[in-house]
Amino acid sequence: MLVHEHPRGRLSGRIVECEAYAANDPACHAWGIRGPAAPARRGYALFGAPGTAYVYLNYGIHWLLNVVTEPEGVCGAALIRAVEPLEGEALMRLHRPGARRRIDLTNGPGKLTQAMDIGGRHHGLPL
Repeated sequence: MLVHEHPRGRLSGRIVECEAYAANDPACHAWGIRGPAAPARRGYALFGAPGTAYVYLNYGIHWLLNVVTEPEGVCGAALIRAVEPLEGEALMRLHRPGARRRIDLTNGPGKLTQAMDIGGRHHGLPL
């Protein structure tokens, strides 16, 4: 479950799709980093405590939400790609006015962060 206690109401969804990344994966933002990255590096948070949010702007357009999964000091995260809306659908629709079908509200990593109003301000927060 992904739950966001939004100031305007609770938003929640059942996680139905995710991808896992480790430091030895070229698609991982910490690829090629040996040990925890310097704090200025984008992948630094991937070495943080498990349950930490790693949120980044993809292609300058969409915020994407990852959850750190490994023990502190070890890189690993899961990208939350899609959720099934459970609570706060009306508010999600306000955040994604172009989504006509319910499934289109949160069926992609950028769509779910838009619908749940998750952005850079959530980066590094404990989940």
